[in-house]
Amino acid sequence: MQADFKALSFIGKIKTRVHGNKKAYVVQPDLCHACGLCVTACPEKAIKLKKV
Repeated sequence: MQADFKALSFIGKIKTRVHGNKKAYVVQPDLCHACGLCVTACPEKAIKLKKV
């Protein structure tokens, strides 16, 4: 997790600290259908889908 934190941008590090060092991870990304339901369900608006 420390390596993940170091890879964040400056703004990303600030946001992480403000939110108590909590981060969301996709547990099984190969099962994601990119339907966007998680985006609409997130009360913090913290999830964004990216094209790869």
